[in-house]
Amino acid sequence: MALPSRFSLLNANLDPFLFASIGREESGMSLSVASALARLGSDPWIEAVRDIVARVPRIAASLE
Repeated sequence: MALPSRFSLLNANLDPFLFASIGREESGMSLSVASALARLGSDPWIEAVRDIVARVPRIAASLE
């Protein structure tokens, strides 16, 4: 049985970036990019897209 769309990932292509480990909590749990961005009050998926767009060469971006 498929889950309702509200439970689907926003963009699975962003998962490697968002769920990359960037350190450890004091409790020993892994700290991910997504959790760090969320703690800063930023939407992790929006920030991930901004990171991708920032890496697109200006010439390629102007073609769109």
